[in-house]
Amino acid sequence: LRQPGQISTHFVQEAGTKDPVLDEKIWKELAYFEHTAQTLEVPKPSRTASEAIQPKAAPVRIQHHVSKIPWIVSFLSLAASLAMIVYVIYFYPQTSTPVVGVLTGQIGAQWGQTGGPLEPGGDLHAGPMHLTRGLVSLRLDSGAEVVVEAPAELELLTTNGLSLSHGKLVARVGRDAVGFTVHTPQSKVLDMGTEFGVSVEESGIEQIHVFKGEIALYPNAGTEHFSVSSGQGRIVDSAGRISTTKANPFYFTQPDEFAWQLLAQKGDSYHRWKAFVSELQRDSSLIAHYFYEMQSDQPDCVMNFAAATYGKLNGQLGDEGRTKPQWVQGRWPQKQGIRFERNKQQVVIIPADPLLAVTEPLTISTWVCFPNADQYGGHLVSCRDNYRVNYQFSIFDHNYQFDYQINRFEFIQYSQRDDKKLYSEKFIPKPQQWYHFAVTYRNAAVSFYVNGTLFESQPYPASVKPVPAPLIVGTMRTRDYAYEKGDFDGIIDELMIFSRALTAEEIRRIYEAGRPD
Repeated sequence: LRQPGQISTHFVQEAGTKDPVLDEKIWKELAYFEHTAQTLEVPKPSRTASEAIQPKAAPVRIQHHVSKIPWIVSFLSLAASLAMIVYVIYFYPQTSTPVVGVLTGQIGAQWGQTGGPLEPGGDLHAGPMHLTRGLVSLRLDSGAEVVVEAPAELELLTTNGLSLSHGKLVARVGRDAVGFTVHTPQSKVLDMGTEFGVSVEESGIEQIHVFKGEIALYPNAGTEHFSVSSGQGRIVDSAGRISTTKANPFYFTQPDEFAWQLLAQKGDSYHRWKAFVSELQRDSSLIAHYFYEMQSDQPDCVMNFAAATYGKLNGQLGDEGRTKPQWVQGRWPQKQGIRFERNKQQVVIIPADPLLAVTEPLTISTWVCFPNADQYGGHLVSCRDNYRVNYQFSIFDHNYQFDYQINRFEFIQYSQRDDKKLYSEKFIPKPQQWYHFAVTYRNAAVSFYVNGTLFESQPYPASVKPVPAPLIVGTMRTRDYAYEKGDFDGIIDELMIFSRALTAEEIRRIYEAGRPD
């Protein structure tokens, strides 16, 4: 009666059977009524003297009438109990499982069949869940936080465990929830205070990536288990065979990304950009993405956050006798950029790698700000080795050497001493204002974009073979170069290089998502 939909486990255990109708306790109650039932009192006649001397008569047989009321009450009570049990089981199935957690948030979520409505802040009951679209975040009562990415089929088992039959999830587990367990068709993942991702594909292939801490992997086949630490991963194929891989955080939607998307929906421009970029970084054509945010443990390192080349193409502030540019505030207070000052010989160098040697198609995208109206711009970025240039993108101020370069965008590609270059019409940026610049090269044509809008497009039939060369930010480095008026002056907030020509709509979206208020 207190728990609709549930039969008291205490009742079942005492009865020794799962069938309440045959419960021994009921029959004991009936026996008790039989012994305590009302008894018919028969009056005894008084004896006289004359009766004492009379011969004994044959004893008279007296009938005792037992009351039927207790039996009727017992029968009606039993019938009412059975009716209550049947009613609860068939009419309240959604409350028949315990609460194991709460739905903390959802983004574009669409559910398959569920036992009831699922809304942020609502209780989660043990049982199956089918997410057909979107993202959801769960917090189990043990403290484990889980982000689930559709399409996904899972079952909540306890306050500290679930099973995943299809889809992706990331679990962030604190000390209180150590021992959190994810069951999959091929294995079991036991947490040891970590952050990890689990994926089950339709083909049956499973992936387990550990981002922090350590997990224990128990394959269903065999008795051996594996310890997987931060930065490592395991792949379990449909036959149960296990192989190693590197953990890739871009393969999953991280809890931080989920939080950014929720804040973006509330109109926060910084998190709007964070959420947008987290998806953009997964573009397989994004070769490199720099100036995202300073790493507190590696302040002199410029990290590459492109998923396709994650773990590679990291850069360094300062190189070969040149000084380090300075980290400063970027487009938002929460973000950094890098301040270059002319005549201070500052540079960022990313070592040569064939991945950077892109010639055509190509897109370069960057955010810049010029604090000084009298001195700004210069060589933004180049991938070159002396006189072999895969690409070079610049904007020059009025202090530069040649009139055809002053206040113009520059794009060049050439081999050896072929100095064929391309310059745009004049463009003079305003000081203290953030600009988004982009250049694309495809089908022998170069297009310059300013703040998401096409500024100019020109034919440029360059034909060069890519060569391994370093990526240079803030200057143009050659063996005999000494013209410092080309060194960049300003703040570079972000730099992206794509191995394809983005469309005008894609460039506009980058600007709209990344522009500060």
